[in-house]
Amino acid sequence: YWVFPIMVDEPGKVVECLRSGGFDAMQHGSLVIVPPPEGREELDATTAREILEKTVFLPLYPQMPRSSLRKMAALLKRVFEPSQLSAVEAP
Repeated sequence: YWVFPIMVDEPGKVVECLRSGGFDAMQHGSLVIVPPPEGREELDATTAREILEKTVFLPLYPQMPRSSLRKMAALLKRVFEPSQLSAVEAP
């Protein structure tokens, strides 16, 4: 099983859309950010935490049919279309 990571502003929305289309997209999986040692809070992996919070893992593997790839691409396109943004977010 292979996955392809992408960074998005609204990972929950992307995961929900893909799952509703039958794809097993996930946000964190088993990845965790290791906390800094006690008393060494300055070593916190802040950037890694921010990246992981915005990462969605797409299912992608060599045997995946092209029709599935097209379907996943169409779902992602729908999520990112400007018409899907709220009036507050729209430019």
